[in-house]
Amino acid sequence: MLQKSKSPAVDLVLEGGGVQRIGLVGAVLTWSDNGLVFPRAAGTSAGAIVASRVAAHQVAGGTLSELETIVRSVDYRKFQDEGLLDAFPDPRGRSPSCCCTWASPRATTCGGSGR
Repeated sequence: MLQKSKSPAVDLVLEGGGVQRIGLVGAVLTWSDNGLVFPRAAGTSAGAIVASRVAAHQVAGGTLSELETIVRSVDYRKFQDEGLLDAFPDPRGRSPSCCCTWASPRATTCGGSGR
């Protein structure tokens, strides 16, 4: 549990955006270096990942200075959703990796044969 501190406490809420994750960490570290503590942390997408790390480090009594190294080591591509068209099965049973081959019978781009 987060120890009571004389430092100013603020609720931390971070937005999503995978490419912003390092920026979020930079902001959190700057606020922490200036004496803020975060008794509650929440976020969406990449912000949720950073917020959960902040909360875990504080509860464990760790310093947030380790956070940058940890967040840089995460492969955020693993959290990426499939494209919208990849969510639908190919009616011909083929791989949906390039739906243009079945979305348009005349498609010749993306490796489609047009047949």
